[in-house]
Amino acid sequence: MSKVRKVTDKILEAVSIFILGIMTVLVVYQVVTRYVFNSPSSWSEAVVTYGFIWLAMFCGAYVFGKRDHMAMTFILDKFKGKAKVAVEMINEFLILLFAVGVLLVGGYFGALKQMTQADSILPISMGVIYIAIPAAGICMLIYFICNEWDLVQRLKGMKEKEKEEE
Repeated sequence: MSKVRKVTDKILEAVSIFILGIMTVLVVYQVVTRYVFNSPSSWSEAVVTYGFIWLAMFCGAYVFGKRDHMAMTFILDKFKGKAKVAVEMINEFLILLFAVGVLLVGGYFGALKQMTQADSILPISMGVIYIAIPAAGICMLIYFICNEWDLVQRLKGMKEKEKEEE
């Protein structure tokens, strides 16, 4: 599972860095065309906007995989040992329901509906832009499997430790 996590991490890191780099270049280009040449570029603004959507979706999935997302742990902190791991597993499952239901399924059907609609500035389908939502859902599904695997291994380690203490 750690190999799957590492590969997914590397892919999301590379895609995010690439998107951020393109966005940076395009924003500089946009500023130059607007203030130096007094001729603003509308296509670069659209690409940056869509790049930001993709960046937000992929970075959200990446942070979920790292388990570095914001969390209100006041409930989790009340538990110890196996109970704490069980609550963490339930929490991961609830996030999975969101990722599969909203991002994966809802995002897929939303992107499908938008495939026939063309962007007003760029010569691409709006569905191509919205495909970032189910793609992030797939990444979160992969991370869910990895996170649950880690939690199960931690639970097994606790059981083995209890047996050794007896």
